[in-house]
Amino acid sequence: KLLSTQGHAELVHMEERLRKVLVEKELQLVMDLLTQAAVTGSIDQPTAQALCHRNDIPKEAWRRILPELFAMLEHDGYLKALPGGKYMFVSNLLQKWWRGRFEAFYEAV
Repeated sequence: KLLSTQGHAELVHMEERLRKVLVEKELQLVMDLLTQAAVTGSIDQPTAQALCHRNDIPKEAWRRILPELFAMLEHDGYLKALPGGKYMFVSNLLQKWWRGRFEAFYEAV
């Protein structure tokens, strides 16, 4: 069912939801966080901090914003926390779809 057009619509809805609830700077960071997790299999705090730096988010801001964004991504079913402060996609299907959609824009940290 999820591989059908109806499933595709549900996956696109997950992306669109982010665009509705986040301001531009947060949205770009979340897209980068999710793409990093999709391409490499997980994301950790040092990588998330490096992505903040890449997106010109000052250190004092990312100390506040990263926990909030990761909590939102966990609550909404995108990511789950792993031991050691890493996060990975909850759904293999969503991870593969996200990787397929955004991997071409991925730049290694």
